[in-house]
Amino acid sequence: MKTAIVIGSFDTFHNGHKDLLTYGLGIFDRLVVEISDDPKKKYWFTGEERRKMLLLAMSDHAHRLEVHYNQNNLKDLGDICRTYDAYHILRGIKAGRTLDEELRLQNVYRFIIEETCGFVPEFVYKLTSDADFRGSSIVKIYADRRDILQKLVPEVLVEPIIARGREIHAHES
Repeated sequence: MKTAIVIGSFDTFHNGHKDLLTYGLGIFDRLVVEISDDPKKKYWFTGEERRKMLLLAMSDHAHRLEVHYNQNNLKDLGDICRTYDAYHILRGIKAGRTLDEELRLQNVYRFIIEETCGFVPEFVYKLTSDADFRGSSIVKIYADRRDILQKLVPEVLVEPIIARGREIHAHES
């Protein structure tokens, strides 16, 4: 069984994330999604909420996904690859991220996995199209606009994102 690891914060889950996972499911038998936290980011949803939202948005493929919330996933990356017998890392390169940034991250991942597992993983990338403007920042900006949000996120996530946006904006006022 060909398995890939997908790492990201997925806050908020949007159609770009769904495209990446759907692309990966076209190549691999199984995806292990590791939802992480970046200490530099402020999250709208807890790790467990993000995990549930991803599974809800990808429910048609849930039998081929394993989704975990792991705060220390970079530290545990070698163990994750070994546990799931995964020799592939699936990454999305989004608009605004340079290839240099992605290659630096790839080198960190390779080092960690080679040191802990004794093999070098294969990296598979999906590039976003020039027209792909979707991203978590845009989703958060338009969380009060159902008409726009419906074009950015899976339909099943529209209401939870609108509700959280209201909560956050109420606390900021």
